[in-house]
Order: sequence, then C-alpha cells, then structure tokens
Amino acid sequence: MATELDLIKAIKQGDVDIVGKEERTILVSELPEGIPKNTIHIHFQRKKNNGGEVEDTVLLPGGKQAWVIFEDPKVAEKVVDIEQIIQGKRVRVELLKTETKATEWSVESATILVSDLPEGVTENRITMHFQKRKNGGGEVKKVQLSSDRKEATVTFDDPKVAEKVVDTEQIIQGKQVRVELLKTETQATERIVESATILVSGLPEGVTENRITMHFQKRRNGGGEVKKVQLSSDRKEATVTFDDPKGLLL
Repeated sequence: MATELDLIKAIKQGDVDIVGKEERTILVSELPEGIPKNTIHIHFQRKKNNGGEVEDTVLLPGGKQAWVIFEDPKVAEKVVDIEQIIQGKRVRVELLKTETKATEWSVESATILVSDLPEGVTENRITMHFQKRKNGGGEVKKVQLSSDRKEATVTFDDPKVAEKVVDTEQIIQGKQVRVELLKTETQATERIVESATILVSGLPEGVTENRITMHFQKRRNGGGEVKKVQLSSDRKEATVTFDDPKGLLL
C-alpha cells in the first residue's frame, strides 16, 4: 500500500497527475508482484475486459496499486462492473470519486526529506537524532518513513529548525545521510473522497459474495441498495459498493 510519503514524492516528481480526471480514473489494487505498467495499460484497453482508450497508467509506489486514466468516463464505469484478472490474479478495481482542490505547499517549509538512511533505522531513532541541538535540531512534530525505509520526512514545529538541519552534516548510526528541505511552489492536490464503498475485513471462512450482498441490503444492518461486492483473492476481505454513499448508516 502506498504511504502518504510515497504519494507526496510521486506528486512532487510529476508521476501523479489526476486533477480534473477523477471521473475517468480507476484505482486498481492487489496487483500481482512485479507487474509492469505496460501490462496494466494493455489489459484495460481490451474490449473483452470492458476497456477502452487509456490516456495514462500510473503505477503507485510499492507496485501494488495503480491509477488507470481513460479517455472516456463511461469506460471507467464499465470496467468496475466486471471481474478483472491480470496475470492470473483477481485484482480490485474501483472508481476514483473525488472532489479535488488545489493547495500550495508552503514555501517556508518545516519539513525535510532525509535520504540514504542506514538499514534498520526506526522512526524513533530519527526523531531522537533530529531533536538534538548538536545536530541543529529542535522539536520534532512528525516522522514518517517511506515504504522501503530508505527515506523519511521529518516535520519540525519551527521552519527555522528545518533550515538549520539542512546546513549541518547529518550522521545517523554512523552513516552520512542526505537532507533537503521540502520546499516547493508546485501545486499538489488534496483529495476529499466521498466514497460509496466500504471494506469489510475478518470475514468467516466460506462466505460468498451473494451472502455478503444480502447482509448489507438489510435495513436492520444499516444497509441499503448494494451495487457491487468483490471478495479479495484470499476471501478474507471484501469491498461493498452501495448505490448511494449518503445512505450508509454503518
């Protein structure tokens, strides 16, 4: 699963751009290990998969999820209505329903990006390092490691501390790390998701999609009209999509 840091990096590098394209974008999850972007792209162009013309495919950090942007929003709606199997594995497909608003990253940033981290370093170790005055540090608000644990963002209470630490040589667990200020005037996107889909975990063994559908259609369970149910490959989780997100009383 892509972390918040992974997505920030992808946006900063220009790898992620779905602003204004949300209605024709799908999120594909539980992808096969090591799948190339081109394979996903071709899969969703095929008519037998309810596909159509694909504008772009974005493989998200971690390689287990991807955004597929179609030319036509109707195609995006069609592909989520059928089972999608890529390289012999059933994948989860859902529409990306968002309201998008532009937000500017502050030019005076209190966050740094730390790269080339030593193997096995923890968020707690990074926090302690950057709180020490001898390292130019100060009060740390938040530390977040990337999914591969080779980079981290460190957010300070005071932007001036962030500026000081990048001017100081930083050595963590005997290894010199690279430190840079996350400072940009580039616009990123903040997504407010109004979702009609829920994730159900801890399912009993042998449960079927039909049984799940019936359960969540019952008013006494806080349910409503169910549009689609999709079990995960290990059948321990399922997504349930309702016709109306406002009708969810769960």
